[in-house]
Amino acid sequence: MKLQDRVEDGLNELRIVLLGGQVFAAFAYNSCFQSGFATLPPRAQWIQAAAITIITATFGWLLWPPAFHQIADAGLLTRRIQRLTTLVLDWGLFPLAVAVSLCTLPVAVSIGFKHTWWPVAATVFAATVAWYAGLAVKGKRHHKPDEEDAEALEQRIKLVLTECRVVLPGAQASLGFLFADVFVTSFKQLPRSSQYTHVVSLVLVLTATILLMMPAAYHRLATKGEPDESVHTIASRALLAAMVFLAPGMGAELFVVLRKLTGQFTLPVAIAATFVLLAYALWFGCSVIARKQKQKVRR
Repeated sequence: MKLQDRVEDGLNELRIVLLGGQVFAAFAYNSCFQSGFATLPPRAQWIQAAAITIITATFGWLLWPPAFHQIADAGLLTRRIQRLTTLVLDWGLFPLAVAVSLCTLPVAVSIGFKHTWWPVAATVFAATVAWYAGLAVKGKRHHKPDEEDAEALEQRIKLVLTECRVVLPGAQASLGFLFADVFVTSFKQLPRSSQYTHVVSLVLVLTATILLMMPAAYHRLATKGEPDESVHTIASRALLAAMVFLAPGMGAELFVVLRKLTGQFTLPVAIAATFVLLAYALWFGCSVIARKQKQKVRR
């Protein structure tokens, strides 16, 4: 694997983490200026302040490699920038997981959860397990493909990481709305069932976002950016799993919005359910059929 490819992959994976994290940073800052935020107890406001501080510091840490590359290495390809990118991701993921989890506490308080620390604990646990899964296999011997197979594998890994970056903005758009909407005055006026549906949607889209950030972390931690079949397998499964969660997450929020706009229940349910079924049919059904047809042609 060429040094240029290693450096590019490292920076692209850093970009995936930044793309996933920026929606939480935007929400954390924006929530402080929402009318509903002022009604939160001081404890929840201080927790949000802590989340803002941690996520800002984490972003400063994650943005170090580009500056270092241009100043210290004059933009040249060096193994030093590759190692630095891996180091930055290694140490930047956990504080990001903590900041993301802390962002859920003011949301839980605003909605009226009895045990407000449960979402925090669940989020930090899920994010840490997903993003640091690569540590479980770090240092183990990986199968080294020959030069021709390695080049093909390299391209497959690049493509699946690009596909994660394609899906991630869709999850971001939904997640930003789902977090911020809790502090809007009209949210309190929604039926309780719509508020709980909103929470379900938030959990589903948050899970999808964590999964979409997982491949970049695994590639850095498990193989130090080297091409390995396990990287493609993990990335592919994480991408598809994220899309499994994303469709109902989007459908649930579609129901909430349509119910508010129409004042009806049955029609929004039908539209939202139709969206989820069509999304699954398009994303997975058509893809499985195309794969089977390709297998028949090969036979």
